[in-house]
Amino acid sequence: MINKMVVFSYFFLCVGVLACSQREARREAQDSPASPEKKSIKIRKPQISGEELFQANCVSCHNKDARKLIGPGMAGITKRRKKEWIIAFIKNSQALMASGDKEAIALFDQYNKAVMTSFMFSNEEMEALYKYLETL
Repeated sequence: MINKMVVFSYFFLCVGVLACSQREARREAQDSPASPEKKSIKIRKPQISGEELFQANCVSCHNKDARKLIGPGMAGITKRRKKEWIIAFIKNSQALMASGDKEAIALFDQYNKAVMTSFMFSNEEMEALYKYLETL
């Protein structure tokens, strides 16, 4: 009888130790960083076109053609101004004026001192918008 009790006790002890060690191994696997073989997936937001950017951000103040609105019409803007200037003006017209840029100051005065909104587009968005402006 004692022999059977020792065997059963030993059996349940082994089962308990085995179950605990497997649970600990699973927990360690969950806590450890992903293995180097696993590749992370980068999710890119869909690119927005220059035309979509223009429609969403510019049409309330600028026409696509040469007609003036609150600000100047955009037709031919890339022929009248350098790319760097256009980008700087879109990003922060007030900073451009503060730097003493005569063209920026003249536009400000010409359009009743209306302050243009500063836009923080990404480089890709800015490039897309500029390419769209080239088509006008």
